[in-house]
Amino acid sequence: MMFILTLLQFVNIIHTVQSKSFQNHFYLHESGSYKTQKKFTYGRQKYQNKLYKNTTQISTASFDITFSCTQPFGYDIGSKLDICAFASNSIISAAKTLEASVHLPTPVRVILSFRSFCSDSSGNPGTPCKSPSSTLGYARPYGLHQFTNDVARSYGLDPAFTYPSALVRQYVPDDPDLNAQAFDITSSFNSDYNWYYQADPRNRVWDSAQIMKDGFYNQSSTQSFDFEQVVLHEFIHGLGFVSSWGVWSDIENLFLPAFLDQTDDGTIVGIQPSYIINKALSDSVNRVWITAYADIIAKSFEQALRDGGQEKWMELFEESVGGKVGKSLAAPDGLFRTPNALYIWFPGTDQTSKLQFAVLNTPSTFSPGSSITHLDSDVYRGISSYLMRPSATQGLPLRNYIPYQTNTIGRDILGILRSIGYITRY
Repeated sequence: MMFILTLLQFVNIIHTVQSKSFQNHFYLHESGSYKTQKKFTYGRQKYQNKLYKNTTQISTASFDITFSCTQPFGYDIGSKLDICAFASNSIISAAKTLEASVHLPTPVRVILSFRSFCSDSSGNPGTPCKSPSSTLGYARPYGLHQFTNDVARSYGLDPAFTYPSALVRQYVPDDPDLNAQAFDITSSFNSDYNWYYQADPRNRVWDSAQIMKDGFYNQSSTQSFDFEQVVLHEFIHGLGFVSSWGVWSDIENLFLPAFLDQTDDGTIVGIQPSYIINKALSDSVNRVWITAYADIIAKSFEQALRDGGQEKWMELFEESVGGKVGKSLAAPDGLFRTPNALYIWFPGTDQTSKLQFAVLNTPSTFSPGSSITHLDSDVYRGISSYLMRPSATQGLPLRNYIPYQTNTIGRDILGILRSIGYITRY
């Protein structure tokens, strides 16, 4: 079963905004696209009242979560089990696990829905879903932000890249533009699965050995998932463990380092700044930083746009050096389809020790939402940092599955968060 981080193929709109801290903002709209408004109109409370009326608020030391919950599609309406309360308990536990490892002095704002993903349109409450979704859940940064040169350098950051909202809030918590943003992470989870909840009274009859043997609630382990494990995984995506590399134009199988940059009237003017995580990626086969490929692609794109204008840039770009580099990345023997070829580098906890690397997921068949944005499925099977593999660990509680480590999240995952700009406790 895959964790699914939905990255829709869309074109973003960007404007230069007036801010003491930022050059540009990219906000997530209801359509699923990151766009920038000339003026962000919704304050936090107004936004919640407009779109999320049936919610509760969950707070921990470092997370402020707006939680919306509906019962599973096949939920027995006569049952006394409070699934929403169980889910809330697991969400709190995941948040506390994360804040115990990552320094987040300013609370991260999260919008989280727990709802049925069932595609049946004619079903009745209490009736099992006939067309269940394979998606367990997804999360992503609510916004990406590009610092001004002076502000970025004062914090040791890079003004050429964009940073996720949750991280930006730790650096400039009082910035008016950022405080006008309702949330930092947006997430949704599928309530239809046979989830394991630590607070569920049915758990009392099971010990860890029996769960490993029989799955949760004596169900097959292929049908059982620990909700806390999946929430923690997705929260880490929401903190910024997600790359902007993707096929963002109409040219088939041509990868760009970030989304297309357009003006209000739809005129394409370039490629947007990459997410900060891209800066730490390397081609382990050719010993090249991936930013070198991004630079070649961007220069060819700019040249094609100058020479071909809005009508012919695509044709010229596809035949350019940068266009061929973009296509080679997803070729059968390309970087993004060669296992163990893509590394991400990170500093030690003191930020000064020799860089270390983790291996990203690049299976021979490229999978959007799975490839590049997770750790390698085989390398991290049953060892430290297993949590960010693309597949959930079935039939086993997070608390009983901490191999070769004392920290639930794992060394390499925390290292990746440091490479983005977070301060970790381990």
